[in-house]
Amino acid sequence: MENLKCHSLFDNGNNNNLSTLAKANYTPYGVDFSDGPTGRFSNGNNTADVIAKLLGFDYYISTFNKAIATNNTLRGVNYASASAGIRNESGRLAVGDVIPLDEQLQNHRIIISQITDALGNKDSAMKLLNKCIYTTDMGTNDYTMNYFLHKLYNTSRQFNVHQYATVLIQQYSQQLKSLYDLGARKVAVVGTGSKWLLAECIGNIWYEWLFMRRDDQQCSADFQ
Repeated sequence: MENLKCHSLFDNGNNNNLSTLAKANYTPYGVDFSDGPTGRFSNGNNTADVIAKLLGFDYYISTFNKAIATNNTLRGVNYASASAGIRNESGRLAVGDVIPLDEQLQNHRIIISQITDALGNKDSAMKLLNKCIYTTDMGTNDYTMNYFLHKLYNTSRQFNVHQYATVLIQQYSQQLKSLYDLGARKVAVVGTGSKWLLAECIGNIWYEWLFMRRDDQQCSADFQ
């Protein structure tokens, strides 16, 4: 289990202070990044950084904790957490503490409160939030860090593949509605592509096998 490979396209350090295997604040991560290892699961810029640059930002979007500590909430906030999912339990039994989407939404509410204080009233805060661009990329970890880890989670015994997809869509829809209710109007929702998910599954097959080999069981048919 100590060799479990974790990664994130968007986490830029939100997991650094958590008790989790899913963190990247050490070398060789960040070898090509100006600030060295920051918690990004990459040599240099991650996907969030690239999107910010394409949108014209000349600075990096802060992690939630840094934005709170510096009271710098008007320049964007990154809430992403490696190995977290739509479901609150995803990732936690596999790697330790993570920040699931429900908790990220709660963190967003804290940021909104600070924005409201900074701008003086709720109407001004809502006008700003209406103009912001939001990017959410969730769902992969609900499979690779939940459904496909049969020794840790019972979701594959509760739901077949189609039922589980429906459950995820229903919960994700409610979470996106909550984001809308909080003022979001421009939201980019990144889908879980079949090729990407397949690559994720292949990368975690050995992890599943580690839990199964003592029982001399076969790998899940969902991987095959």
